[in-house]
Amino acid sequence: MMNNPQVIVALNNISKISDGKRILTQLDLETYDGESLTLQSTSSGGKSTLQRPDVAAKVAEAIDYPSPVKDATPLLTPALRNNPMVFPSDEIKRLMEPTSAPLGIKIRQQG
Repeated sequence: MMNNPQVIVALNNISKISDGKRILTQLDLETYDGESLTLQSTSSGGKSTLQRPDVAAKVAEAIDYPSPVKDATPLLTPALRNNPMVFPSDEIKRLMEPTSAPLGIKIRQQG
């Protein structure tokens, strides 16, 4: 891991009540660059709830980060959907794609 890892996602004091049942209580979570996250809990512990589009959209709004739940995107506020730091344009994505060689350099084999 890097000397000064960057926090990619930070959730603070997240609670959720669904159908009158508390499914999350004061969740605090930080995920750092290069880490992955696994959710584990008992049956009916709320894992699937976090993947519902309405809940995923609320989490995305809270952390200003796009949700991997694609059906959540239309539920985001226009301010987040139109934020180029969160959702870069197709042109920016194209420019960010890795290339096999630096631009302007031609690779020749000798022999």
